[in-house]
Amino acid sequence: MKFLLVLVASLIALTIPSIFASHELCGGLYQCPDKYSCLNDVQYGGIYSCLMTTDELNITQTVTSRWADNNGEIPYAQIIVQLKNIGNRTLSDVILSPLCLDSLKDSNALWGVSYADCKVHLPEYSNLAPNAVLTFGYIAKGNDSLPMSVEQVVAL
Repeated sequence: MKFLLVLVASLIALTIPSIFASHELCGGLYQCPDKYSCLNDVQYGGIYSCLMTTDELNITQTVTSRWADNNGEIPYAQIIVQLKNIGNRTLSDVILSPLCLDSLKDSNALWGVSYADCKVHLPEYSNLAPNAVLTFGYIAKGNDSLPMSVEQVVAL
């Protein structure tokens, strides 16, 4: 009985700190958005990468460069996003959100996809076959990648 009480107390003691812990810093300096995990390697050629996995897609956001304008007062980060179809069906009409213009450097700071109402749309001509990867990029205000999640995916 004592063993069981000690075991339960130990489990509770181990769980409490994780409930109150803040987001894990990626590479010791940067923070991944909610629902993303840090990839502590340079596999994608960036400073650090953050990965989110859904049933059909891996979304990898890699900060490839950082700088500041206005004598260091306005930070920016360039991010490359890779969408990989990890399922076994071809995907189309993928919509990611939110990615609003007020969180980007300017209206030209998003490339490789179309944009409307804080939503990123894959080009109409593109479908993602199984294991295919689509890449796009953006320049964000701040030092880190922006939170994006899958709003819509149509499987063909």
